[in-house]
Amino acid sequence: MIWLGCSSSFAQGTPQMGLERTQLIAGMHRLDVQLAQTQEQRQIGLMWRKDMPQHEGMCLFLTKPAPNAFGCATR
Repeated sequence: MIWLGCSSSFAQGTPQMGLERTQLIAGMHRLDVQLAQTQEQRQIGLMWRKDMPQHEGMCLFLTKPAPNAFGCATR
């Protein structure tokens, strides 16, 4: 389980748009993904996004094997 704590971006209600990006290719699909590499970046994830362009996403780097649960809800 991932504990979602409060962070500066979370408290402000602003999406994190300045993360490093890379392209992933899966068969004929090319995805432009943001790289969530730190604990804080993973906790914020895609929160506060109002939309997501087609063929974009986020890659979360998990540091050790463990059960994980993810949700996307901004209220």
